[in-house]
Amino acid sequence: MPDSDAGVLQAAYEPRDWPRGVRARFGRLTGIAVRLTCSLDTWPEDRRDQEVMEMARARELDAKCVADVVKVKFLTALQAQAEERFAKALRAYLDVRDGSPCVVRGS
Repeated sequence: MPDSDAGVLQAAYEPRDWPRGVRARFGRLTGIAVRLTCSLDTWPEDRRDQEVMEMARARELDAKCVADVVKVKFLTALQAQAEERFAKALRAYLDVRDGSPCVVRGS
C-alpha cells in the first residue's frame, strides 16, 4: 500500500482533539482535510512538529468554518478533495487485504 494512502487513513482514524467547527464541517474526514491544508508546507520529520503544524492549520480552518459565506466554496472543494483521497486510500487498503479477515483482536 502506498505511503500516501496509508497517511490518509492515519489522518482519518488517528484520534485528535480537533477544533469543534472543523469537526462539525468535515466529520470523519477532519484529519484528512487538515492534512490537505498542510500540503503546501514543508512537512517536518518529527511527529511532534507535524502535530503542531496540523493543529495550527486546524485552527485556521476552524476560523474559515465559522466565517461568512465567502469561505463556502473553499470548504466545499476541500471536502470533495478529502472524500476523494479517503475513497482512494480505502480502495488501496482493501486491495492489500484482498478479502483477508481482520487480525485485530476484538474485531
